[in-house]
Formats: sequence, C-alpha cells, structure tokens
Amino acid sequence: MKHPLVIIAGLLVAVGLLLLVFAPDRGEQPGPSPSPSAPEHPAPAAGGSGNASSSRPASAPPLVQPVPVPEALADPRALQPEPLMLNFSAPPFERKPDGRVFKSDVIATAGSLNSADHEPLSDLEILGTIIDSYRAIFRENPIAGENREVVEALTGGNVYKLVLVDPGHPAINPDGELVDRWETPFRFHPISRAHMEIFSAGPDRQFGTPDDIMVDEPAVIGDRGPGS
Repeated sequence: MKHPLVIIAGLLVAVGLLLLVFAPDRGEQPGPSPSPSAPEHPAPAAGGSGNASSSRPASAPPLVQPVPVPEALADPRALQPEPLMLNFSAPPFERKPDGRVFKSDVIATAGSLNSADHEPLSDLEILGTIIDSYRAIFRENPIAGENREVVEALTGGNVYKLVLVDPGHPAINPDGELVDRWETPFRFHPISRAHMEIFSAGPDRQFGTPDDIMVDEPAVIGDRGPGS
C-alpha cells in the first residue's frame, strides 16, 4: 500500500495540470468595442436643407447663340427701322408748298399702272416696285393690312409726307383704294416688314379662283442710295 503523502502529491499534480489546461488565457485582453465608422459625407450644417449638392454653386446656363432672323438675312435694313435721312431738296424729290415731298421717278412709274399697253401681271410688278421704293427709304413695308392703309402710306401719310403715288391717280377709287384694271381693289398681304404679297382678283373679279394674279414681292438684297 502506497504512502498517503504520495497519493496527495499525485492529486495535487493532477489538479495543477487541469488548471493549466482549462484556465482562460490571461494574455488576451478584450479590446475596446469599435466605434461606428464616420459617415462617408459630412452631415449638413444646422438649418441647412440636408442636400449636400446645395452647398455647391449652380453651374451657369449654356450660352445661346442668336438665331439669324430670316428677315434680316433677306434685307439688312429690316432690323434698322429708322428711316433714311434724305435730301428732299434735290431730284428726284420735289417739295410742294404744303410740305409734301413728291418722288418724281416713282410717281412716273405708278402712272403706267393699269395701262392697256402691258399685261395685267405688270400692274402687280409696278406696285411691287413702288412698295420696294417705300421700303428702301423707310426700311420696312407700309405698316398696314388694308388696301386703303397702304394707299395712305404711299400718298403721303408717313413721317416724311413722302408721296410715291399721286393721290389723284385714276387707279384710286372713291374709297381710297388702289384697284386693278377690272376695278377690284388689290389685296396687299404683308408677310413681314421686308416681304409683301400682292393679289389681283383677275377678270372674274372674284378672289380664290383660277384667274387670280399674284406677285410675291421679295425683299431687296443690299442697300440703296438716297434716291431709291
């Protein structure tokens, strides 16, 4: 039989071994809990809208190039509404005692309106020439939609009191309208300040029928001298 001390010593050794095996490792200390990661974008300042992009200045709008005006391309005078400064004391101008100024060359051209010596289409071309002369001076067509308003502008009812059609012309009827050779008032259709259409009802005196006559009075390209 073994000595009791030997048995006790063996038990102590066994207990020590068990403690070494199952005791926690004191070398590993639990670290501090990780702090939450900072947000990727900083929080908006107090009182802000909360939209991060609002702090950046808005980009400037793209520059818009001006679109060429067809009217200006057709007639450089179209965007310069001031009338030409003319010398009304020299031909082809003739100042009358009442202050009106007659443009003799255009009045002479208008004298052949509705003449039997030429075709009806020529009447509209003559009117186109008169309108062209008016536009060359005033840099725009007569501001009118009615026949009598056009006649008023051409017979001196303008800022210069400039007369391009004699008020006593036989083609002007008692209502103050220019009429064609069949005594029907012409129609003036201003497309723009530099473009006008002129119509005659033709022999049947009815607009909208096949015998209507029309001239598309175009804008003049380029400039003219004072005697235009």
